[in-house]
Amino acid sequence: MKKLLALLLALVLVVSMAACAGDTNTDADIKIGAILVHDENSGYDMAHIEGLTNACAALGIDMNNVTFKYNVAEDESCYDAAADLADAGCDIIFSDSYGHQTYMGQAASEFPDTIFVACT
Repeated sequence: MKKLLALLLALVLVVSMAACAGDTNTDADIKIGAILVHDENSGYDMAHIEGLTNACAALGIDMNNVTFKYNVAEDESCYDAAADLADAGCDIIFSDSYGHQTYMGQAASEFPDTIFVACT
């Protein structure tokens, strides 16, 4: 439950920062990426999927603006997934595995206009 709350709070923070920055983006313009170590058949990953889905519903963000990358190993393929999502225009990218953290950091250094959040 704490992880879902942290995910929701991070998403609310991003939306709030965008609104305070005077950006022309609205909540509907935000593109979100999610990198998951497994898929919806894993309770751990399903909790993250549900948390992000519920946060988007609460904030009025269309799920068409969310891209999920499933079964991403804790290796260089995480960086590849993060870079793909950043190249696709995602404003914020979440991952749900401690093993993704190094690769998310690498992507964050190469895509400074994208927010990367490693939820573990």
